[in-house]
Amino acid sequence: MSEHPAPQPPGRRTVRRVIGIVLTVFGGLAVLGQLSSAVSGTSSVPEGTAEALGYAFGSLLSGPVPLVVGIWLIVTSKRKR
Repeated sequence: MSEHPAPQPPGRRTVRRVIGIVLTVFGGLAVLGQLSSAVSGTSSVPEGTAEALGYAFGSLLSGPVPLVVGIWLIVTSKRKR
């Protein structure tokens, strides 16, 4: 009987690419949701300075940041070292 070699775990590039794709999809959907709520007027207007800062910080962390990080991971996973 011949022994089969053990399956190799996915490489670092593959893992980075998959995480990049997931972050890009999540970030894109978050940005689309934020844009649609802004256009339709369903988003609430912050009343205080702290609430406005929290809204801006949360909007950045839930949309554009994962989108940029996801694209960066995809691009850097394609490069050969």
